[in-house]
Amino acid sequence: MKQDGTRVPAVERQCERYLQAPTITPRFVPEQRLELFARAVEPTLQRELKHKGTANGDGSYSAELIGYVEIVRYGFAKPTSKR
Repeated sequence: MKQDGTRVPAVERQCERYLQAPTITPRFVPEQRLELFARAVEPTLQRELKHKGTANGDGSYSAELIGYVEIVRYGFAKPTSKR
């Protein structure tokens, strides 16, 4: 999705390409990521779940982030695990 919460179907269809791309340093600092998730990702998730009838207000659900990929203009960035 874009920073404004708009989904990008063309990117979604090419997810393998982005997940297999070389890693670079992420562009966002942790604070920017937190702000992006609060402002755009969480509301978009809510909207998608309501649209699909999954979150209709009658119960609760739990969502857990399992991955995150930043796509930057001149390449791809996905955080690497620190081990």
